[in-house]
Amino acid sequence: MAADPQEIYRLASSIGCPRHVPRFSACRYDGGEPCECRLIIEAAESSNRRPGAPAGEHFMPDPNSVTHQQVIAMMDLQDQMNRVVDENWIELRRPWYRAAWIEAGELMGHLKVWKWWGNPHPDYEQAEIEVVDILHFMISSAIEREGGLEVAQRSDIVSSLVLPNEAAPDTHDVVLNSVETFVKAVLLDECASPRVLATFVDMASRIGVSQGRAYRLYVGKNVLNVFRQKNGYKTGSYVKIWDGREDNEHLAEILSGIDLARPDAAETIMRGLGDRYRAIVAA
Repeated sequence: MAADPQEIYRLASSIGCPRHVPRFSACRYDGGEPCECRLIIEAAESSNRRPGAPAGEHFMPDPNSVTHQQVIAMMDLQDQMNRVVDENWIELRRPWYRAAWIEAGELMGHLKVWKWWGNPHPDYEQAEIEVVDILHFMISSAIEREGGLEVAQRSDIVSSLVLPNEAAPDTHDVVLNSVETFVKAVLLDECASPRVLATFVDMASRIGVSQGRAYRLYVGKNVLNVFRQKNGYKTGSYVKIWDGREDNEHLAEILSGIDLARPDAAETIMRGLGDRYRAIVAA
């Protein structure tokens, strides 16, 4: 199914490119130097293209699909997590964009696409975790931007955050460019604007993060963040390294044996983290 021309026009308008807004079709291929408008729209379109599909064919998520329900569930979890830190978190207007681009810097460190003097082999498993960390901030910013959780869950943001069902890492140069395009958009807009969300989805899919993978990692990391808060993260008493390994690594092991479709999945993850933390750190 082809992308909706009105959606393309909306994205162009949100970017405010004076050269291309009047003629949205020119935002894709005008034969000249790529401008910001064209780059963002291509990112939005490619993120919704089936793997291996020809140009012009796009995947349009069903609003009643499991993937949409997963995004709505992640919004619920994010709101709950933010309220653990600050009950009135929306009114505080946190700089989510700043946290996002700093995490993007950590992401680049795991990809190792620029450290030509060191180990050139990227760690995509850790890169995926950084993508999910950024997703936490994108969802927070989106909820804040819409003025609340329920409004955000009824908005276009849900569709904007759906990742492809299948994804595999792209070439290093392409991945590098996608991360930098995302960071540029974040620094310009300072919020989860349509173009920021489009570049995030493009970046995540090029790193190889599928919708199912993102949901699994998100739920796990969200529970870990709550676990950290409840065990002294804010006061500085929380121990992040357990027996020589970061808590993220222990989380990955715990997640491997849990069915996230179960209604008690979050409680099971929390219990697994608690048992392991007490056995290793408090021993």
